[in-house]
Amino acid sequence: NTPAFALLGNIAKIDFLFWDPKKKEWADSISEEAKYLGKAIKIQLIWIDQNENENLVNKTYRILWPEFDPIMDLKKKVAAKKGRTQSLSKQKGFNSTEENNDNWEGIDD
Repeated sequence: NTPAFALLGNIAKIDFLFWDPKKKEWADSISEEAKYLGKAIKIQLIWIDQNENENLVNKTYRILWPEFDPIMDLKKKVAAKKGRTQSLSKQKGFNSTEENNDNWEGIDD
């Protein structure tokens, strides 16, 4: 068994806030009709340093799933590196139900 240990000590307070797109403000809970967390989450952390000063850290994270398609994004990157300018919008990607047989040569360029 691995013992538990604190990653960060002297935490005075931690809050998780969720973006409410209807109200256009941060809320401390997810609405009942919300299917997912929403488009963003904000973490507010107050910690006490060795001089007994309170330090506030705010971090906001965008939630890209399920709208973001990582395969399509990678294909656009590869195409841009190869100098292609045509649209990739007709290609199938991660969120598609159809298979995509595109050539992935040069993906690690």
